[in-house]
Amino acid sequence: KIDLTLWPNPANETIHIKTTENNTHENAVIQVYAVDGKQVMHYEVSGYSETIAVPVEALSNGIYLLSFRKGAQIASKLFFVER
Repeated sequence: KIDLTLWPNPANETIHIKTTENNTHENAVIQVYAVDGKQVMHYEVSGYSETIAVPVEALSNGIYLLSFRKGAQIASKLFFVER
């Protein structure tokens, strides 16, 4: 199981992700979805360590779902963008 921690929430310019699944040898995929289900961001990360920073300054104010996938494991969390 992957446990995610996101901060700050609400976010302004960047959201930070901390996961229990730290592995610098495996790739991970981060996807962000708007409340209507539309994918608004897609990041592939490799060689990550404890914390991953994802820029969200291009997103409008609102509620989003962040999905973190590594291999067959997926974890999701809601976050807010507020300026």
